[in-house]
Amino acid sequence: TRRIAQNLRINEDDIVYQYGDGSFEVICGLMSTLCAGGTYVPLSPSMLPMQIRPFIDEVHDEYILLHGETRETFSEVIDEKLTFIHLDSIIM
Repeated sequence: TRRIAQNLRINEDDIVYQYGDGSFEVICGLMSTLCAGGTYVPLSPSMLPMQIRPFIDEVHDEYILLHGETRETFSEVIDEKLTFIHLDSIIM
């Protein structure tokens, strides 16, 4: 978890979103974010991309953890101010 936290490159007090369903990657994202001192915000898989965009715009933070299938969901929400962190490449 600490190795993953170092690779996330987030700072203390950064807010990190993750869209997921309780998979191994989600658990790694949660633990790594907390280990790095960030604030973890889960996004429910039942949320549609059109519901996620206003939520992210309102909070104004820029980190989203992605893995596997969640990349497709967030392709509709991509914005230049967001930093996408691909957990697949860090975990493996």
